[in-house]
Amino acid sequence: MHLTETCEPDSPNLITQVYTTAASVPDIKATAPIEQSLAERDLLPAKHMVDAGYVSSEVLLESKGHHQLELVGPMRVDASWQSLAANGYEGKHFKLDWEGQKAECPQGETSSKWQTKQASREGPEYILVSFERKVCGCCKAREQCTRNAKRGRLLRLRPHAEHEAIAAQKQRPNEPEFKELFNRRAGIEGTLSQAVRVLGLRHCRYRGLEKTELQHILTAVALNLVRLWNWWEEVPRVSKRISRLAALKAVA
Repeated sequence: MHLTETCEPDSPNLITQVYTTAASVPDIKATAPIEQSLAERDLLPAKHMVDAGYVSSEVLLESKGHHQLELVGPMRVDASWQSLAANGYEGKHFKLDWEGQKAECPQGETSSKWQTKQASREGPEYILVSFERKVCGCCKAREQCTRNAKRGRLLRLRPHAEHEAIAAQKQRPNEPEFKELFNRRAGIEGTLSQAVRVLGLRHCRYRGLEKTELQHILTAVALNLVRLWNWWEEVPRVSKRISRLAALKAVA
């Protein structure tokens, strides 16, 4: 169940979109349908706060190009061993000449091949940059760069526009504005918790995806009614849930 809700400080947080998928569908596949549905109902926000699972280079460009929407969320962590190593040479350490189709490694060596490939018949295109085996084999920094003894270093890059979008998005978490905006997203975790604890979200009453989605929509409607009532009755929001143990300690 993918929920989208408003997060303005001077109005109740209301759910504006419910999107239901099978459990095996990755979150990244949900971003575009959610934004398209919001656009069709004239409910697109100016800024859309999402977690890393909903962000990719393609989604960043599509959100901006199709909907003039700013996607606020961190990029997924680079899981390569070079990135995880304390002194490894990551992709960001290489200088890229997109017009000349060349790459320069941190040691000053130039790539030998720059090829555009496709992951599968219908998969996205990517760029494979290769360095000569003989060049990498005698490099003093080889252990920081590649562990493959049979070939030189390979770089797998996204097309230019997507690569630039990724680089810019990776820098955003360092900006004070980004941190302030992204902190608002924490409210959706509370919404899911409320749906689970109060309305039994994890227990499907029907079989089949369509009936499950209907249950999710009714759950969202119920949450909106509760929140509207609390807003009209001026019930103060609880910024942080207090456990029963902590409450007993406070009383004592």
